[in-house]
Amino acid sequence: MDTRIAFCFPDTYEIGMSNIGMRILYGVMNEMSGVWCERVFAPWGDMEDKMRAHGLPLWALESHDAVRDFDLVAFTLGYEMCYSNVLNMLELAQIPLLSKDRGGLENIVFAGGVCAVNPEPLADFIDFFSVGEGEESTPEIIECYRAAKKQGLTKLEFLHEVAKIEGVYVPSFYTHTYHEDGTFAVHQHLPRRRRQIAREDIERGALARAVLPEQTDNLPFRGAERNIVQGFNRTVALRDMPEFNHGAYLPWNSISIIAESAQKSMNEL
Repeated sequence: MDTRIAFCFPDTYEIGMSNIGMRILYGVMNEMSGVWCERVFAPWGDMEDKMRAHGLPLWALESHDAVRDFDLVAFTLGYEMCYSNVLNMLELAQIPLLSKDRGGLENIVFAGGVCAVNPEPLADFIDFFSVGEGEESTPEIIECYRAAKKQGLTKLEFLHEVAKIEGVYVPSFYTHTYHEDGTFAVHQHLPRRRRQIAREDIERGALARAVLPEQTDNLPFRGAERNIVQGFNRTVALRDMPEFNHGAYLPWNSISIIAESAQKSMNEL
C-alpha cells in the first residue's frame, strides 16, 4: 500500500453512510491496487467537545488513524450548508485550513460533488476541485498523485500535473480582480473543460460495486449501519433530467441524459 486516502463526508455518520455517491467512489478507490481509502465523518457536537478538550485529532472510520497521517484528504460537497463542516473537520484533523499553508505532498486536500460546480466559496481552502462525475476522474487523480510522490515532485509541480486532467480546477492558478464597487473585473486562467460522464462509464458497474449495508459488518462498531437515515439498497435508473430544470445543477453542466434499462436496474437490486 503506497497511497492512503481519507474520504470525508462533511456531515454525521448517519447522513454520510446513506450517500450513494460516497459508496460508489469508496468502492472505486479501494479497487485500485496499492490504495486504501477510508471514510471520515463529522462528529456530533458532544463528541467534538470531548475531542477538543482532550486534544484528540479527527480519525478515520476503518483504522482509527488520524486524518493528518493520510496522503490525500478528499471531501464530497453535496450541499452548501456543509461548507462550515469542511473547515471544522480540517481544524479537528489538525490540518492547516488554508491551501497556501499546507506544503509538500502530505494532506493534499481536494473536493468534488455537485457543489464543485461553484468552487469559489472554498477556493482558499481546497488545493483542487474535481468538477463533474468522479468514477473516471478519481482514479486518474490518484494515479497522478502516486506518480508525483514516486518522482519526488513538489506540491506546486503536482498541482500543475493534476490540472491537466479533464475536469480538475486548481484555484491557485487563477487570478481574480474586482472593481471598487465589488463587481468582477478580470479572470485570468488556464482553460479547462468540465468532465461529462459518458455512456460507457455508467455501464462499467461502479454502482453495482457500491458498498451496501450488509457488506460492512467488519467495521469497528458492527451493526451501526442499521441506524443510518437511508439503510436500504438502491440503484440509478436515470442520470440527468429529460425535462430541463432551471433550479437543478445537472442540466447546466451536462446535456447528456443517461438512462439505464429496466433489466439492468433490477439486476443491480
